[in-house]
Amino acid sequence: AYLLSLLIATSIEQDQPRCYYDVGKPAGPDIVPCFEGGTVSPCCKIGSNCLTDNSCWDRGTGVTYQYGCTDITYQDNACPSKCGLDRGT
Repeated sequence: AYLLSLLIATSIEQDQPRCYYDVGKPAGPDIVPCFEGGTVSPCCKIGSNCLTDNSCWDRGTGVTYQYGCTDITYQDNACPSKCGLDRGT
């Protein structure tokens, strides 16, 4: 039963689009797409609210933040513009 549960969880996780916080830089597993359906989506931390301007709102802290999107090239309009933050340079 444990192995079956593990396989199902892995399968579900692999079917979900991956989030990126910058060009080609994958986000951690606690960052998920806001929307489903095959289009590029902004991403927020699990438990946060997705806002209409590609931002996220953390209920626990009251902080509004931007994280990423499901476009690996980070060129889609769904990707938040972060003014050069997280560039790793």
